[in-house]
Amino acid sequence: MVEKGCQHDVVAFNTLMNGLCREGRVLEAEALVDRMVENGHQPNEVTYGTIVNGMCKMGDTDSALNLLRKMDESHIKADVVIYTAIIDRLCKDGHHSKAQNLFTEMHDKGIFPNVLTYNCMIDGCCSYGKWTDAEQLLRDMIESNVDPDVVTFNALINAFVKEGKISEAEELYREMLGRNIFPDTITYNSLIDGFCKHSRLDDAKHIFDLMVSKGGSPNVITINTLIGGCCRAKRVDDGIKLLHEMLRRGLVPDSVSYNTLIHGFCQAGDLNAAQDLFQEMISQVRWILILLLITSSSSMECARVIRWTKHGIWSIVSPSMVWKLVSKLTIY
Repeated sequence: MVEKGCQHDVVAFNTLMNGLCREGRVLEAEALVDRMVENGHQPNEVTYGTIVNGMCKMGDTDSALNLLRKMDESHIKADVVIYTAIIDRLCKDGHHSKAQNLFTEMHDKGIFPNVLTYNCMIDGCCSYGKWTDAEQLLRDMIESNVDPDVVTFNALINAFVKEGKISEAEELYREMLGRNIFPDTITYNSLIDGFCKHSRLDDAKHIFDLMVSKGGSPNVITINTLIGGCCRAKRVDDGIKLLHEMLRRGLVPDSVSYNTLIHGFCQAGDLNAAQDLFQEMISQVRWILILLLITSSSSMECARVIRWTKHGIWSIVSPSMVWKLVSKLTIY
């Protein structure tokens, strides 16, 4: 455009930078800043925000922080979106102290965090086992009239469950409902996991039933967690019912589903049932492989599996190897 003598404005430059950053061409986007100045245009917060976001997506937080300092020097005020992008990346990369410092800097500059900023910080605290700090951030955001959302509560509930603090997780769940924030699959899965690990299988099943009644969508993780709880409680028959429930819902059981039940039957001393289930698993995988191979472009893989089936090697293939093959084929 410049070479053809076209006149641009700041919006045109910003739009082009956004496109470059989306394709991961952040260095080219940076170079356009100098081109903007040469053409008599002053970069604004949108310009810098676009590049900062691109840098953070590439994991280059050092450059993003340097650009933030450059904004200060140019007397261009960064907004909450720019700070949140950097804080999010810092937390994901495990640099929680740097994220905390930047969060404090926001407050000092009178830039107010939004729900996304708080969610990043809460998730970061939870990842580092700082449960008290995470819960305090929840109280701070509520006091600052920033409404928490389902992501906020999910991070805290999941963290408390992993720490074994199921009572605290339940309390947060009740608070969530009290704020008319609707739980999602992640919320329910966390609670079901917590109840199962604390031998509260009936409570876990109650949450599952509640999830279904509210129109929630259980996934493989939901039912696998319940199957694990049933097997630990030596209620393997209930686990089998859940396997059938999974199939009824159109979900495909995975190696965890079958391995958990097979182990449960072995623990209960019912080796015949364990062997029958193993054969059922192999049969299921065989059909999955056939369907995958029908749609696969790899004739070599097809020939290998046909030879395996023909020579009956299925009986000695380990479950983990079978599922690894399925995972490999689904990439095609």
